[in-house]
Amino acid sequence: MDTLNNLELFEALFEAAPEGILVLDDQGAVKRANATAEWVFGYTAEKIRQKNIDDLVPGLWAKIHKNQKGSNKDSALEKIENSTSTWGNKVDGSQFPLEVKWAFKTIDDKRFVLVFVRDITAEELMGRELRSKETKNKALLEAIPDMMFILNLKGDFIDVHIPEHNETFISGAGIIGTNIKKLFHPNLYRDLYDCFENTAKTKENQKAEFRVDKNGLKDYEIRFVPMNNHNIMGIVREITAAKQAENKLRQEKNKLQHYLDTAASMFVVINKDGTIELVNKKTCEVLGYEQEELIGKEWFKTCLPKDEQKPVRNVFERIIHGEIPLEEYYENHVITKQGKKPLIRWRNAILTDDSGQVAATLSSGIDITTQKQTEEELRASAAKNHALLEAIPDHILVVNAKGKYLDFYEPNDPGHVYLPKEQVVGRNMKDLLPQDLYVKLKRTIDQTLKTKENHKVEYALARNGELRQYETSIVYLQKDQVLAMARDITEKKKAAKDLNIRNRALDAAGNGILIVDAQKPDQPIIYCNDAFQKITGYSKDEVLGKNCRFLQNDDRDQEAVAIMQSAIAKGKGCQVELRNYKKDGTLFWNQLTITPVHDEAGKPTHFIGVQNDVTDRKQDEQLKDEVRQILELATKNKPLREIAIEIINGIETYVEECCASILLLKKESGTLHILMAPNVPKAFSEGIEGLEIGPKKGSCGTAAFLKKEIIVEDVANDPLWEAYKNLAQQSGIKACWSLPIYSSIGDVLGTFAVYGKRKGKPKKKELEIVKDMARLTGLAIEHHVVKQDLEISQKKLEEYANTLELKVSERTKELRETVKKLVEANLRSREQTALAKASEQKARTNYEIFSAIAKNFPKGIIIVFNANMEIVYIEGEELQRIDLKKADFEGKQIDDIDIFSERRMGRIKSDIEKTLSGKHLSFEIEFGTEIYAVNSAPMYAQKDAVWALFVYSNITEQKQVEIEIRNTLQKEKELSELKSRFVSMASHEFRTPLSAILSSAILIEKQNTPDKAEKRLKYIDQIKTNVRNLVVILNDFLSLGKLEEGKIISQPESFDLLLMTRSLVEEITADKKEVQQIVLHHQGNSTSVFLDPKLMRHILINLLSNAMKYSKENTTITLTIIWEDNTVSVRIKDEGMGIPKAEQEHLFERFFRARNAENIQGTGLGLHIVKQYTELMGGTVSFTSEEGKGTTFTLDFPIG
Repeated sequence: MDTLNNLELFEALFEAAPEGILVLDDQGAVKRANATAEWVFGYTAEKIRQKNIDDLVPGLWAKIHKNQKGSNKDSALEKIENSTSTWGNKVDGSQFPLEVKWAFKTIDDKRFVLVFVRDITAEELMGRELRSKETKNKALLEAIPDMMFILNLKGDFIDVHIPEHNETFISGAGIIGTNIKKLFHPNLYRDLYDCFENTAKTKENQKAEFRVDKNGLKDYEIRFVPMNNHNIMGIVREITAAKQAENKLRQEKNKLQHYLDTAASMFVVINKDGTIELVNKKTCEVLGYEQEELIGKEWFKTCLPKDEQKPVRNVFERIIHGEIPLEEYYENHVITKQGKKPLIRWRNAILTDDSGQVAATLSSGIDITTQKQTEEELRASAAKNHALLEAIPDHILVVNAKGKYLDFYEPNDPGHVYLPKEQVVGRNMKDLLPQDLYVKLKRTIDQTLKTKENHKVEYALARNGELRQYETSIVYLQKDQVLAMARDITEKKKAAKDLNIRNRALDAAGNGILIVDAQKPDQPIIYCNDAFQKITGYSKDEVLGKNCRFLQNDDRDQEAVAIMQSAIAKGKGCQVELRNYKKDGTLFWNQLTITPVHDEAGKPTHFIGVQNDVTDRKQDEQLKDEVRQILELATKNKPLREIAIEIINGIETYVEECCASILLLKKESGTLHILMAPNVPKAFSEGIEGLEIGPKKGSCGTAAFLKKEIIVEDVANDPLWEAYKNLAQQSGIKACWSLPIYSSIGDVLGTFAVYGKRKGKPKKKELEIVKDMARLTGLAIEHHVVKQDLEISQKKLEEYANTLELKVSERTKELRETVKKLVEANLRSREQTALAKASEQKARTNYEIFSAIAKNFPKGIIIVFNANMEIVYIEGEELQRIDLKKADFEGKQIDDIDIFSERRMGRIKSDIEKTLSGKHLSFEIEFGTEIYAVNSAPMYAQKDAVWALFVYSNITEQKQVEIEIRNTLQKEKELSELKSRFVSMASHEFRTPLSAILSSAILIEKQNTPDKAEKRLKYIDQIKTNVRNLVVILNDFLSLGKLEEGKIISQPESFDLLLMTRSLVEEITADKKEVQQIVLHHQGNSTSVFLDPKLMRHILINLLSNAMKYSKENTTITLTIIWEDNTVSVRIKDEGMGIPKAEQEHLFERFFRARNAENIQGTGLGLHIVKQYTELMGGTVSFTSEEGKGTTFTLDFPIG
């Protein structure tokens, strides 16, 4: 490959690019586009070549044209230094963010532009979400007016937040680490401190009020909120003004009460929160309550009917907040204790505190129920007729039998029909209307008077130079009079016409379109077009009135469904891809775009859904994944049957209602044998096992015999299946498509067959997929055979060595003769030179375009190797980025390049050999800190692969994002599992001792006589025991949390271990079972150690408690302490149930419980904490155990 002008190379480079590439002429028209560009914009190859760049990326051509003015005009390609981020248009009209680069190229005096595009939707969404979260968190803290702090369970300040410009009773400086007792002494602020302790104990929110004398007395409210098992949040708010207002209101109340009780009107004082502060006797008489029944109650809920509570309260709150002025009078109903609803007219006033802030309202009212009823009756009677006429938009005329207008009513909007009333009444129709219209209306009036039935007339009438459409209803009135109601229907006619045009346009659309009514229950479908019916198979009658969810069948647990539901609930639009099902049950992938239609108030009235069947694209994506997995299996030398099952699964997923088989041909006997047919009915598989190939041997036997594909649409009536149609019918097989499986040299290796459960032939796309799978199967079989042959060949290598020299000599002679013939052929080829020159110019042009693409191949490198492992071509943007030069590689063999290790060289050579053998490789490699996706393809000269094309694409950023997302998901999963296990276990372990404490407390209450003292002591001991159990559980939880946070460190000191152990044994004896015995032994002269006494105490209590808990009554627990030269050993031996051998390796894991201990109370944390504490003190813990006989734990520590 000296000139590298082969078009196949550049076509491969162009199509293999990971970014979209567009070639534009000097007018911005798209002349070429690679497959990535077609996928990015959603167009087919043919459609995208009909587009201008501004159709795809609006406004881009202006930028390119502006930049083009300063570019040079020579044929050298300019570097890609022009780039921008903008928005692109997909084929469905949706927009998406793009990164665009471009460069210029002049070829044969023609100007071309190379445009590189990349979809950056994922990066854009991720950045937007991170910025939104950061802004929200910052705004939340700035908006909080209260002082906040965090305490640990001891009361130490861990963190504090004091809002700017807020005066507080403490300073944030130096408060961290200070205990709450130093700021609030318990003797002075007992309520506050009790509130803190209750929160720490009960893990429930608590509230208290206190007063501080700092620059004057001020009142505060504090709330304690538990955050977790370690910390408590405190929130402090000043309430001085509220307290002062409360006192002021109480004083005003006492002054008013005497006057109010003597008044004849109702008086009510309502606080800002809507509670009743004061009522007089008249109010109590009207409502039927005593004063004490009303004071403190919520006025609106207690004294107003339900239908008036919300609107009246809304007005009240807006007045309180100063949003609207106070109305002097206001009327509303109240509801009495007896259920009556008198109407009250209120006169209102505002009560304020010393600072001028609204504190309450004062309302005086009188009962106007009777007066209002009388007024309403008179008003309704007077307005009824007027309202009726006002509601009618028509012109109403009274006409006699001779056509004379006797009366005329003109609506508020007279429209275009008649003259003013004074110019109409008393005149005849024939004087005011055109002759033809007069005749038409007079005939209808005569018919109405004769039949006494109503009639309608539609007509056109010119008014003010405009032709209007009208409808007049003629109604019989009396013997010689009719009532004529004329209505302008011009707009109605026009709307009907427009609606008809729109409906026809929607019906003609290629996409399925649905309209649902958002105002009706369950949002029913009110319209669907013809394309929707064609896509789904449902008729209009089957669709209208239903909710769209019927298309999902029972497959509703989809992320896309949740996205749709959320968007619809918010009245917003969205675009999703989801699985839908046709009427016949067939799955199809639906790309659905939902758009809301809002009324003038912004409320959604309808949703429009536009469907696009993207099943083919989805299936293609799935198929690509299947093919990639199959190729990976082959490259990893996986067993042939494992590869075959993947191929079968792939075709059965893609082709509906089918099963598939792979049969291998045994050449010696000419018979077919099953390699893989997992879902073919067993009886059918057994029936075709060992099938002879030949004519009329079914689809498979015939395909292998004739070496061509055999498509049988109906096996029951096809002569090829005469001998097998009964077997097929019994197995439910209606059709069969069989293809021979070829080797690389065209030999038949077997057959690939697809059996259909329905009659019919494959679609074009399905047949292509079946052929691809058959070719993949051939590669896998041949790879398998080659592997076997290679093993056999190694054994025969010595035999071939003896005859090799002779064969080489003969082959050399043949080659010389071939060379001689080639020379002769070369002489004859001169005659064809003239014919080749015309093609040469075209090849040169294409070479320059594709050479430019290769040179600027974004974030990648393109390399071409020949069969001698020599780099004949290397190009790409990545070379410059990683500081490599083209000249250092081109023309050199792999072995001469020193940047590759021996292992890397071997791998590259192997990949080149595989590619030259006809294989397409796809894998990933690391080079330094970068990660590259590698794709290879053989390149042919005539029929032989002489070059290997390798395309390296830098995917480092994608891999980093993928790893971050995977790590985040894994952490979330682990945290979720840990939380679930913790909550489940904690709720169970706390419930048992708390229930026992409650039961004992109840029994103590009942055993309250002097003679029951002994029983009361028994129950008190039970309470103490269960409290100790609770303390152990809590200590386990607290210890685990501190260990996880790294807050526990060993603080060694000298102490007497033997003395501590004896004390613990006495202390823990109260919890041992009857007849259980704890025996303490010690060996050695010393009893002192230099360890952490708190950690050691926790370890011993845990191990001794376990020994008692898991041992039966009448057993002995032995605790032995042995002092040696530099170490001390502690052994605790029990005669309990023991630990199953299979579970012993998990014993020190957190939350682990052995299967034989699941019914015994425990958290699964104790031994995990024992191991952690032991290692913190530099010690080790081990154990021996036998199920049913007991367990011995051994602790070894350095003495000092």
